[in-house]
Amino acid sequence: MNLRKQALIAGASEGIGAAFAVELAARGYDLWLLARRIQPLQLLESQIAAVYPDCLIHLIQVDLAIEDACARIIDELKGTAVDFFVYNAALSFIGPFLSISIEGHLKLVDVNIRTLMKLTYSLGQGMCQRRSGQVVIMASLAGVQGSPYLTSYASSKSFDRIFGESLWYEWKEYNVQVLTCVAGATNTPGYTNTSPVIKGFIRPQVQTPAQVVRACFANLGKVPSFVSGGSNKLGFIVMNRLLPRKWAVSIMAQSTLSMYGDKIIKAD
Repeated sequence: MNLRKQALIAGASEGIGAAFAVELAARGYDLWLLARRIQPLQLLESQIAAVYPDCLIHLIQVDLAIEDACARIIDELKGTAVDFFVYNAALSFIGPFLSISIEGHLKLVDVNIRTLMKLTYSLGQGMCQRRSGQVVIMASLAGVQGSPYLTSYASSKSFDRIFGESLWYEWKEYNVQVLTCVAGATNTPGYTNTSPVIKGFIRPQVQTPAQVVRACFANLGKVPSFVSGGSNKLGFIVMNRLLPRKWAVSIMAQSTLSMYGDKIIKAD
């Protein structure tokens, strides 16, 4: 009988998700790693197994945008009780709202909101019944005010933050810890592949995935949500407590334009 704790990480193939996998393996967890692409998962599996040979690693290839993604994952678990759940998966588009198809926006909602809710509901039932469990939901600084040219992504991350904070309170009485991490720019393949141009007064503090994960463990069980990174916390305070809302939204728009201006083509 396997008495090791079990961790499930959605969006585990790279970046923050992969960093969570490494950290949880170091803490003695067996891993259930899921993502749309199997090759990066297999590479991560071999890297972790080389360092932590006692860690049992299960790979689940699934597109989190499909209707039955949650059902497929629960079926793959075969009744395994998940002790630690990380939802790091996210879909993001850069550009004016009307320059992206409505199908693209709705697919983003499926990945960033619907499947998150379904999985949290399914796994949370077991955690609350056992009166034990930990949940980490990854949100974003883009979601703490209006973020033009990131409209759907920012809106979904705002939902994720409020969703996690609400469950933090509801599930405290069941000894289930819920934490939402409001991350800023992080040096992940997804971030670097967008080729952002960092210039001007508003410059994001780019953290490493390992830094973000360490901050999550430092805050888990203490607060409902937190902003990762010192300068990101300062920016959060300025944008959300000191500036008028319209200024904060305008600054976010100009910051995104300065970073991705050559990629943003305004809709007719």
